[in-house]
Amino acid sequence: ALMRAHDFENSRMRVLDVPAHVYRRALWDAYEWMKCRFKNEPDVEFQYEVELSFFWGFFRKRLSDLRAGRES
Repeated sequence: ALMRAHDFENSRMRVLDVPAHVYRRALWDAYEWMKCRFKNEPDVEFQYEVELSFFWGFFRKRLSDLRAGRES
C-alpha cells in the first residue's frame, strides 16, 4: 500500500483508494479459503489466509491514508 507500484495500482476502478482487482482477488481468496476449510486442507487454507491478511492490511492502510488526507 505504501509503495504504490504503477503496475499494481493500474486499475480502471478504485474503491476507497484500493484498486478494484485487489477486491476481486480478496473475494476469490475468501471463496477458496472456505472451500479448503470445508475440505480440511489446512496447508492450502493457510495460503489463502495469508492472502486475505495481505488484503486486510492493504485496505486498512489505504483507509487510514484517506482519513488523514494523504491519498495520491
